[in-house]
Amino acid sequence: MKPTRFLSLVLLSTKGYSQTRPAARNNGPDCNCFLVSGTDPGYFQNHRFIDFRNISPATGEDFTKPPALLDGSNTQGNESATSSYFNSDTWNKDWFLTTGETNHAGPVTSIDSAQNVFIFKDEDLGATYLALRALRLDSFVSNCEVDTNITDIFYSSIRTRTRLIPAITNSTAPQPYLDMNVTSIDGLNASHPVAPGTVLGFFTYQSDTSESDIEILTADPISDIRYSNQPDYNATTDQTVPGASTDITLQNNIDWTDWHDHRIDWYQGVSRWYVDDQLMLEKTINVPTTPALLILNLWSDGGTWSNNMAVGAQVVAGFQWIEMVYNISGGNGGSSQCATSCTVDNVKTQGTPEKAMNNAANNAASRSHIMGFLQIALLLSAWLWII
Repeated sequence: MKPTRFLSLVLLSTKGYSQTRPAARNNGPDCNCFLVSGTDPGYFQNHRFIDFRNISPATGEDFTKPPALLDGSNTQGNESATSSYFNSDTWNKDWFLTTGETNHAGPVTSIDSAQNVFIFKDEDLGATYLALRALRLDSFVSNCEVDTNITDIFYSSIRTRTRLIPAITNSTAPQPYLDMNVTSIDGLNASHPVAPGTVLGFFTYQSDTSESDIEILTADPISDIRYSNQPDYNATTDQTVPGASTDITLQNNIDWTDWHDHRIDWYQGVSRWYVDDQLMLEKTINVPTTPALLILNLWSDGGTWSNNMAVGAQVVAGFQWIEMVYNISGGNGGSSQCATSCTVDNVKTQGTPEKAMNNAANNAASRSHIMGFLQIALLLSAWLWII
């Protein structure tokens, strides 16, 4: 769920956005469009794979230790980035970090800081990952958020390999409580090894009423995950919107303290959520109909949704990679035909699409599917440009 402070920026960026900046692509010369596994393979024109597993530290940087914790003396959220990686073209072409106070409505002030986003080297994995951190200080919660530069995603299939890092473990992952008695944090124990009171979000967003969410609440049991299309609440009636939000209990000993692949498919009229390529849920209510960006965040405001973090508590989430196939409002231009389709799921190497088909018989089907998306996208793009 996204604070409202970003709404005006999203609207300004969406209006005519595709007119001035082409979508980033990882297509390769042999792929004209992309398919996914599941109920509907879709036909997407763009592909991005962002891999955080093999990032090398610059001279003087140490990815085996998390950055220092904030002490609460700075309430502006304007701390510097934790690595030169976050100032590089590699990072900046896809992402930007939000900073400063958010508009979450809870009783505890919520401030985003770049110091809570870092690269960590996990010796168990033999790889690095992108880490997000939230820390409860005396007078506020220090959070973080990462947003895509692309704000005109219009239908997509997005997946990531992520986890909440356990605070009680033999792993070499960041240990938030090495310098304190872990039993002093309410709700933190061997069966629930992550401090309660935060929300990990991975979602498409245009406004508070046009949003599709994967959310993990650390106050929930570690096998529970929340899926929703916004709005899921009617302020006029003070009632939840039936069917807009669902709490899923993962089966087969799957929980969010282990690495798993989480995926959200956003199609015209339907949203689908997957874990490890298994369909978890499908919704047709409140499916977004406007272009969006992708957001990753980890936050708390002490409210009824996030719950309250204990002072001194800390939560860390990790992302190994993020993969997106998507269309954009207004389309990419050029031919709508798909001479060569490539699949992105169940491939030999994650992030490297493989040819699925290459024949004229499939062109008609792919052209029909793409044109359906593009007709809607072009109409919406024209409307946004006019207003």
